[in-house]
Amino acid sequence: MSLDLFASQLAAADQDVAHNAARFLPAGFGETFDVAWRSGTEFNNSIGYQLARTRALGDYADDIYQKTGERLPSLAEPSGELQMYGATRPPLEVFNEAQAKLQEKYPGLDYLSPLTDERINQMALDRMRKAHDDAAAMQSRETTWGGMLGGLTGALAAGFKDPVLVATLPLGGVGEAGIALRALEFAVIGGGTAAASAAIAAPNREAAAPGSSSEIPGEILGATIAGGLLGGGFAALGKLFKAGGKTLPTAAREDLNAATSEAQLNATNPFPAAAGDTMHRDNLTAATRALVSGEPVIASTDPAVIRAYREQFRIPENAVALSEVQLADIAKSVGKFEERAASARTVLEKRDVEITGREVANIDRGGVLDGLGRDVAEIQGERNALQGRIDALSHDPETAGRLAAIEQDLQAPALSAARRSDLERERDLITQTLGGTEAGNARELASLQQQAEGLDALLHRRQTALNRLQAVQDRATSGSKSARASIDRERSAIEATLISHREFVGSDLRRSISRLAQEGYGVRLDRSEAQDLADLVMSRNAHSEDLRFVTDTLAARASEALDARMAEAGERFLRPETFGETPDVELFSPMPGAAPQGWRPPLPDLPQGATLADEMQHGPRLVGLDDRPDDAIAWLREAKTGQVDSAVIHPDIGPIDFVYGETRGQGGGYGIAKMAEEHADFLENIGDRLRGMKVSNEGVKPWRNGQEIVLADANGRAIIKTEWDGEKTRLLFNGFNYGGERRPPKGRARSPESEGPAPQSRAQSSLSDNIGADRRLVDAAPRDFSAAEIARLGDDVEVPKALDHDVEHILAANPEAEISFQTRLDDGSYKLDTMKLADVLKQLDAEEQAGKELLACAIGLEAAE
Repeated sequence: MSLDLFASQLAAADQDVAHNAARFLPAGFGETFDVAWRSGTEFNNSIGYQLARTRALGDYADDIYQKTGERLPSLAEPSGELQMYGATRPPLEVFNEAQAKLQEKYPGLDYLSPLTDERINQMALDRMRKAHDDAAAMQSRETTWGGMLGGLTGALAAGFKDPVLVATLPLGGVGEAGIALRALEFAVIGGGTAAASAAIAAPNREAAAPGSSSEIPGEILGATIAGGLLGGGFAALGKLFKAGGKTLPTAAREDLNAATSEAQLNATNPFPAAAGDTMHRDNLTAATRALVSGEPVIASTDPAVIRAYREQFRIPENAVALSEVQLADIAKSVGKFEERAASARTVLEKRDVEITGREVANIDRGGVLDGLGRDVAEIQGERNALQGRIDALSHDPETAGRLAAIEQDLQAPALSAARRSDLERERDLITQTLGGTEAGNARELASLQQQAEGLDALLHRRQTALNRLQAVQDRATSGSKSARASIDRERSAIEATLISHREFVGSDLRRSISRLAQEGYGVRLDRSEAQDLADLVMSRNAHSEDLRFVTDTLAARASEALDARMAEAGERFLRPETFGETPDVELFSPMPGAAPQGWRPPLPDLPQGATLADEMQHGPRLVGLDDRPDDAIAWLREAKTGQVDSAVIHPDIGPIDFVYGETRGQGGGYGIAKMAEEHADFLENIGDRLRGMKVSNEGVKPWRNGQEIVLADANGRAIIKTEWDGEKTRLLFNGFNYGGERRPPKGRARSPESEGPAPQSRAQSSLSDNIGADRRLVDAAPRDFSAAEIARLGDDVEVPKALDHDVEHILAANPEAEISFQTRLDDGSYKLDTMKLADVLKQLDAEEQAGKELLACAIGLEAAE
């Protein structure tokens, strides 16, 4: 017992020994990795102060969150798109106000004080000093092999957080060089990188750990040696394995380019089969020639080709039957699961009936228990009355009290037999003694004693029977409840399993229908549409009529897709926006009864008081909705095009126009379409929101000065474009809330504004963007331009402007865009080559610079002569 008095002291001593001894134990992987990571990111890093500051604030907020479960506003610097649009962290006043509210709500936070810039700076420096001291202490400790690996990997991982290292990393390994030269190259890069990073971080390092600047020369020397060893090792491995890429033979490269160009041409062809391919090439060549020469474009298709292609809508009948059988097999697997579930339910119903029978028996047993309880109560009452008569014959208070205590003990239900016998003997002895001392009452006491003994025996028998029957009743009731709970759990498991199987089979059936639509009919179904077809088939147990309805639906979708591609070919495919002019189309007849060129779906009904003014670069321009933003947004989202003038009147900058714009998938996106897709919460009550914002040009990029206005409040920002393609305007480009709703993650259904064609193949995505909004690249016609055509294009001042605009648009939408070149050979055939558009522009710039240098040399030679 005495040893327990020192248990707490012994435990504290053990903890102290373990804590202090850890400094002398070999360090493992996790400990060395953590120290190397923090030292490399928070101290030996060009942005170490910023990282230490961000993490210190994060730890501060996390500590409050762990104690309260509530998040404070983030004081971290915004990144990504928020930073691109000039967003900044909220002021300290906002953070301190939120902290003060938490302190009022949670009295345990009274120790917190408002944050200031000086305090945040000290928190960051303390964290840097801790990282430096831990790294210095780790150098004097023994490490395991895992600890050595942890220190190396932690330092390498931390290096990628240094922007100076990331910027200099691609500099090494260019060209051919020997081992020594490569080692020298990497040594110079490593030393220079370390010197630049240390020079940037030196003031903050010295402030955090005074005297740490003396460590910088050693760090530079170490980085130089490490870079030399790394470069020499890479060079040695390259020599050993004969590394180095080799260019493809000329013939193979030309064959690859030709195949790529052919794939790009096929990707833009809306008319499959040989006849459609020939017609597509002829129409493309004729349209290009007409555009270059300034002649009217005549767009038409051969009805015979359309009729021939219509026969290809439905796959062969035997393939249709096979696909229906496969879909039926998948759908009918649900029936097997349902049969198993029905069998399991039957077994559970039988067990439920058995439990019900036992519960009825329990109810009957309960009636017997109630009767026994009443008998015990009546006997107990008689025994108490008899005891009162016995007590009345006694004049000794102590003796009467002892007799009352004995009677009370005898009434205890859990009294053992031995104890009961002892109490009864003691009671009899007291009664006999009383009888001997008072002769006049002896006979009466003896009679009462005999009656009491009889009642005690009867009471004991009835109480024992009652206890046994109650135990049986309790066991039966408990078993019944347990069995019924087990049935409920099994029933829930059966239903959950059946639902899971249904979802699994439904997903498999949906994927099969989508694959059949794409591979068999050439159309892509939305996820919801394919799921509706799958649910229909499963709900009817794969009935033949429902399976045929699926294939008929896919054939109808293929027909609709063809009609859309036909209209697209005539309406948009030949639109020459690259040349900055509107084509002169005399005839458009993709099929009998089709709409003329320039046709578009009708616009929705105009809101009350609104009128269409004219056609602008963003679509039809609507006027008359001054300061009615909700009506403007509703009309734009339904029309999916257009511009509404003066949708909001701002008190400082005046009218703000709304445009539908583009979704993110269309070149980055802007306008109502982008906000509805990515920042839908910003559109709520947007009128009052914009009117309440103030002009704040903090964060405006230098190259955008004079082109946009930033409106901001405590919760978000709005970007107002003041110039668009050289024209003055005041349109809402984008708006967002700090930390507000973002675009849906991968896998979530897209918003209506983001619905569009399925993702294109690699060949399609590499096509140029010069044919309107379709983002298709069309190969140049297989012919050479005449000298007159080239001269005409060169003299047109609008051509360079249009080309520059389209090239910038292409690169912004797809940095990996490619362009194909055709070279005519002497035998009349063509060789095709493909390059990235960005590489082509770089090559053209280099050739232009070389031409200027040659011209300067030529001028110098002429002057010398």
